[in-house]
Amino acid sequence: MSDEERKYWHAYYEKIYHKKYGIADERIFYYLLREILRDKKHIIVTCSRESFVPYDMDISLDLYDNKKRHAIHKQWGDKPPYPSLKNYLARGNHPNELGHKIIAEMLTNYLDKT
Repeated sequence: MSDEERKYWHAYYEKIYHKKYGIADERIFYYLLREILRDKKHIIVTCSRESFVPYDMDISLDLYDNKKRHAIHKQWGDKPPYPSLKNYLARGNHPNELGHKIIAEMLTNYLDKT
């Protein structure tokens, strides 16, 4: 991130953003999406440790759950030992390619059950 971008985001969070408006935005979009998708199969997910609306799945916590990851490997026909958590994460603890495949499978499995 450049110095200019860093200054912008610092000013934004210091002078413009307020948590109560962030929460209001989250709720507005949540209820909007729930209404639009009311008669369609869908899933509301989060990766935020601080969400202010109900959600169906926390994809980051599910990726960290050994039992859930191992269940996907079993579903794929893989045999133990399964990779450790570090094999699913890239720099900054964001999912890498394997982590994204696991998350995609978790989402697909969830939708198949609903």
